[in-house]
Amino acid sequence: MPSPAYSTLVNLVSTYIDSQKAVEVITRQLTACHLTADSIVTADIKANGMRFSTAFSLYVSDSSKRHELKTKLAAF
Repeated sequence: MPSPAYSTLVNLVSTYIDSQKAVEVITRQLTACHLTADSIVTADIKANGMRFSTAFSLYVSDSSKRHELKTKLAAF
């Protein structure tokens, strides 16, 4: 069962990109960080925030939305 932090991350990113794409990108980033949807916690998201932010930004074309997403991830 996915952790609450994972669910919150998916919900946040899904407001900016398609939900299926959000899950795919998050899964790739978690794998690269040796994390899983079940084990990720808020501290992991903060520790890998730049990595996640950069990956998500590739799929958000509007620069103001990219900045907004980065800000929300930083406050996670």
